[in-house]
Amino acid sequence: MQNFILAIIWITYCALHSILITPSVTNFVKQRFGSRFRYYRLAYNLFSIVSLIPILLYTHAHKQTTFFIWDGYLLPIRYILLAAGMFIFISGARHYDMSTFLGLRRVREKVNHNLINASGELDSSGILGLSGTRFIQQSAR
Repeated sequence: MQNFILAIIWITYCALHSILITPSVTNFVKQRFGSRFRYYRLAYNLFSIVSLIPILLYTHAHKQTTFFIWDGYLLPIRYILLAAGMFIFISGARHYDMSTFLGLRRVREKVNHNLINASGELDSSGILGLSGTRFIQQSAR
């Protein structure tokens, strides 16, 4: 039962985290708050971190049993997936500086668009094109 509760907590957190950054929610916030929208990314990140802390504490306090063991012939697959994940993360992270990602640049420069790049246009070049941003860009038209 504890695993079920833990799974529900994580699913809820991940769903809420994703929903809060969707274009429909950010557009609603932009219309509602106008020029104060530039604080949204910063508030979103603060909310994400603050709400993640109790979940991590609860997860750590919960006695866990090993669900899956990467052993034997699966070990190389584990490291390949780990390397691929790190490559995708680093490639995407290199596109933005931390100030932009956190929302600090948007507040400081009083930028008021939905996207976290300087131009305000959706960028689907390079590794960013692999993450589904082209689909989002096409459906936004």
